[in-house]
Amino acid sequence: MSEEKTTRKLSIEEEVEIYIDAILERAKDFEFSSFLLGAKKEVYDEDDAGLLKRTLGVRLCLCDGWLDRGRDVDWRHPDLVFILCGIKDGEAQIALKIRSIYVYGRYRKHERGISQTRWVCQKCNGKGCKKCQKQGRHYEESVQEIISAGLCPAFGSGNLGFFHGMGREDVDVLMLGHGRPFVFEILKPKVRSIDLEAFTAKFNEGNKEKVTLESLRLTNFRAPALVKGVSPDKSYRAFCKYLDTAPSPEKVKELPSAFSAQVLDQRTPQRVARRRADLIRKREVRSLVIEEEREDGLLLAIRSQSGTYIKELISSDEGRTEPSIAGFLGVPCVCAELDVLDIHISDDDALTKPEPEAESVSSGAEENGPDSALQ
Repeated sequence: MSEEKTTRKLSIEEEVEIYIDAILERAKDFEFSSFLLGAKKEVYDEDDAGLLKRTLGVRLCLCDGWLDRGRDVDWRHPDLVFILCGIKDGEAQIALKIRSIYVYGRYRKHERGISQTRWVCQKCNGKGCKKCQKQGRHYEESVQEIISAGLCPAFGSGNLGFFHGMGREDVDVLMLGHGRPFVFEILKPKVRSIDLEAFTAKFNEGNKEKVTLESLRLTNFRAPALVKGVSPDKSYRAFCKYLDTAPSPEKVKELPSAFSAQVLDQRTPQRVARRRADLIRKREVRSLVIEEEREDGLLLAIRSQSGTYIKELISSDEGRTEPSIAGFLGVPCVCAELDVLDIHISDDDALTKPEPEAESVSSGAEENGPDSALQ
């Protein structure tokens, strides 16, 4: 038994009196409906801890307003855990654990040049250097930070939190349609219930030129893994730009049928090769439609399997994607502009455990940035 345990002088009843006032003081800053009591094992042995927690729990439930606010013990997922750490100089020492809040939703990105998550400069590790122009990051803004600046204050949290997206689009790609599903984990919230519909309207009004939201709902700690664990089809609008001469009209006419239900062999693109394994992945283009023919290129609507590298589908990436649109047309082409138009999954399906698949398919093929969200 530790020295702290053997030298404790106060009785259980005396400690309860001191702890009760301290807990009520700490609790007044938080909105919560469930709680749990813990005890630091270095201070209390098992028997004393059990008696202290039981006695204190009963006293808390008898306090004015405690039960009236719907507060009750939750052994599995309490909103707050009050950890009893001993009494020093007549004052209770209490550690507090606060359960995160998880918000599911979809975001649209209306401006190019915004990364999904904060992208720290790898050369200086965020300190600031010539490469990043002393900013410590590659891009000035991120979807994560824009959403965080609205959600975290609304829930009384001063923390950035964690962003969990269903894949990600490149920095220079717009995310349109119904948006990309995501879960935002809010750390140490003081408020646990807000009007998400009213919040969405206010947020969208203030950020309509950059990032807007829809379908916000509260969810649980399982949601990030569920959102990251599915790989739905995606639809794109891409401008295929000719770098030299235009292809023959016959080739252009044959293009849609050639790339409908077409399986590709895609070797890891050169632009992401330094952070991804050098593999050849099979991906299917479900359909391709020519929306507009221009003198300098084609405006295409493409639906493809998750994980398809659309830019490389167009350019061939020096032969790393076969077949490619450039190869089929017989002229050099690049993807001059790309927008994600739809991610083909319902909100309910996004939060449902997916069926096991024979092959795990990464949804991050559109990515142009770091793999993990930052706190």
